[in-house]
Amino acid sequence: MRLTAAMRRKENFIKDEPCVIKKVVTLPDAEYEKFSNNLIAEQDFIKRNVVHMGFDNGERHCLLVTSDSRQDGILVDSSGYGYARYAAHVPNAKDLLLIQYMTPEMRELLEKLPVIVEDIVARRIDNRDELEIDLSAIETKYNYTFSDSMMALGALHNALVQHSDISEVYIDIGAPTTVSFNPPTQKMEMTL
Repeated sequence: MRLTAAMRRKENFIKDEPCVIKKVVTLPDAEYEKFSNNLIAEQDFIKRNVVHMGFDNGERHCLLVTSDSRQDGILVDSSGYGYARYAAHVPNAKDLLLIQYMTPEMRELLEKLPVIVEDIVARRIDNRDELEIDLSAIETKYNYTFSDSMMALGALHNALVQHSDISEVYIDIGAPTTVSFNPPTQKMEMTL
């Protein structure tokens, strides 16, 4: 798993503040890049949204600024100014936005996916290149029906192809699911 984070050197502690996202602003990639590299520059999109930002009842009200193609974002509280007076990097901001609007069924799937993926990877026999999986057996074992939802099938597919041992996945409803594996890595032993 890869993400971006604002690392601090020799900090004694990290103090978080409760934040409420009042509005999401999506910028074109070039504009986001320019903004993220100069947070104290005046920005028209911040000036237009000053009413959504500030500190109230112990919570910081913010814009979440994202871009067309990046997954991360920046929380901004201008506190009445036209620039990002307070800002915080938010890794995987778009994923957080998706989770907010997920159905309980999709949340259940997200909780089960890591276990299902590891189960499928563990079924690889004798370092074979491919494995056929009966999806209905996985559905029964984990009490979750993938075949009723294209979104659930897509989530399963994405979770599988992100695993470092898997190179390709082919899912066809009514046919066995085919998982292609990367060649096994050789462990090198050194003798002195």
